[in-house]
Amino acid sequence: MSSTGRWLVLTEGARDDASFAMLRACFKRAELAWETDAGPLGVRHAQAVALLWGADVSRYIDTCRPGAALHLSVRDSIRGAFEAGTPILAPCVSAVVVIDALAGFVGASDLTMRHEPGGLAVYPRLRTVGTNRPLIGQNESRVHAQLDAALERVMQLATERRTSLARLLGGRQ
Repeated sequence: MSSTGRWLVLTEGARDDASFAMLRACFKRAELAWETDAGPLGVRHAQAVALLWGADVSRYIDTCRPGAALHLSVRDSIRGAFEAGTPILAPCVSAVVVIDALAGFVGASDLTMRHEPGGLAVYPRLRTVGTNRPLIGQNESRVHAQLDAALERVMQLATERRTSLARLLGGRQ
């Protein structure tokens, strides 16, 4: 499953959380290069973006702001990825973070989810892949299997994006 390019993992400083450790293991198996928290400008150049899940999603919430809104850096990074057409991996409850970040950018019809084999939940118009079941409470091998399937699907979206961009740029030359 090796791929070129780098992934951006939005961690908001989390380096020891359980979901980050599992994501690192999946990236290693897939031989994917990644970095953390490059910000909204860096996200536009990433092959894909990944979010943490489960209790680790709380890192994306700014509890000091009214209504416990997303940290502006997280919101802006997700919006930057969406505007650039960058695919997003949002397992479990992190799909809600993506939807919240894109509120006002997308309409209700954009939130249509499609179930795919491997326990995937795909939001085609958002270019977002998640899991159709919570990862919390599942055994570790099942979580890794679902993450591997989701990573593979996001890589397919990233390849389609690169192909489309190459065609577009090739047409201009």
